[in-house]
Amino acid sequence: MRRGSTALLVGALLLAWPAAARAERPPFYRVIDSWASQDLAAAERFTLQVDPSTPARIAAEGIVHAMKGEFLLAQDKLQRVQQEVGDYLLINEIHALCCAMNGKFARAREVLGEDDDGVRPLRMAVEGPFRSKFPLAAPLLERISDAGHYRIVSDVGLPLPLPKLEEKLRAAVDPAERKALEDKIRRQHKALVELCEIMDKAYANFERMFGELRRVEGVATVYVFADRARFEEFRAAFNLHSEHVIGSYFPIARTLVFYEQGGKEDLAASAGLSIGADTLRTLLHESFHQYLHLCVDRAPPWLNEGLADFFGIRLSEQILRQRDPDGPPIYPERLKDVVFLREKAAPLAPVLPLADLMAQDQATFMSTPPRAFTNYAQSWIFVHYLASTSAGRGYLLGYLRGLREGLSVLNLNGKLLGLPEQRAKLEKGWRRHAGRLHKHHLEQDPKMAEWFEQQLEKLRKRSAEGR
Repeated sequence: MRRGSTALLVGALLLAWPAAARAERPPFYRVIDSWASQDLAAAERFTLQVDPSTPARIAAEGIVHAMKGEFLLAQDKLQRVQQEVGDYLLINEIHALCCAMNGKFARAREVLGEDDDGVRPLRMAVEGPFRSKFPLAAPLLERISDAGHYRIVSDVGLPLPLPKLEEKLRAAVDPAERKALEDKIRRQHKALVELCEIMDKAYANFERMFGELRRVEGVATVYVFADRARFEEFRAAFNLHSEHVIGSYFPIARTLVFYEQGGKEDLAASAGLSIGADTLRTLLHESFHQYLHLCVDRAPPWLNEGLADFFGIRLSEQILRQRDPDGPPIYPERLKDVVFLREKAAPLAPVLPLADLMAQDQATFMSTPPRAFTNYAQSWIFVHYLASTSAGRGYLLGYLRGLREGLSVLNLNGKLLGLPEQRAKLEKGWRRHAGRLHKHHLEQDPKMAEWFEQQLEKLRKRSAEGR
């Protein structure tokens, strides 16, 4: 899922104000509005208009720090004014979110208090759906990854259903008996350890390529649910619904949410993973969106999605291969899509010139399924092409540095594409790269070519049907 689509996530947190009335609101409330739309420039502008002698000014400065990812500074300011500003629920929630990002989860829950319905977005991001229903079992579903960058919360792979676990914990009234049961559950909950290892591996890979760009630290929360119902409950709190999504990144809450959709007969099962291959790939894809948010406020969709696919596909293949060296060859799903497009077999959404692909905003990039399908595939292979050489990686780093420095996308696109000769070289280059990559994968297994043709035929049918 894309970052740009989440600008509306917390609209439900605020009262609906007509445009004219909104323009007349006091500056502090305009800062609140800016938080809801994640408009940092507006938040900074309206903060300067708040009376500097009032607690509201300190609160506004805290909100700006939170929007910048400066969570320690934000926590300090919001903690100082929590009582003075009054019981403004959103301020408490932003304060709690900052505490969580600083790894202070007990303090975050303390800030939130207990007199809430538990379905407001930021509260849901901090607490999740387990604590209100399973207060004794919930702590057993959490773990901080060894490197300290993630809090993982998951009920995947529990040795018994959550209601039964809660019941057994409640029945264990003797402290020693309960502790023994808790220790046993933690040992048996191997999926939690596995997810922590996956996330730490992902972070280390992100750092190797982009660590110099990261501006802030933070402990991001990752929810991986054992069924879709709790996943949808979480997404409903953010007023987001999409039928075919198994994972999302919510940038306002700096939170990743997934569900395990099953399919244990897939590649991940042979590798002994607790989650399926699709869930693994989506987890790594969305995790890159979260990491990139630590580096830049916004990135154009071709770059954001292309890089997320690059890491999601590459790391999932590495993890599967390391756990099962003798497993079947893996053909990247996106590469199949790219070869299909390269052969001009998608008349409903043909490949775009790079300049047009890179100029798209979020809404255009994600428009209709055939167009979005093409955009994702082309963005992935173009990023893969750039990342395959030291010069190309330099282009990617330079582009992101430019975003950090405030250069426009138009300016950066011009620098990357260069003069017509350079542009033509890039256009030919990514297509040749796709062909080489395709040939390499087919040579891994004699049966792969037959399988690929079957998959290609399915894509042709989908394209002919307009899907």
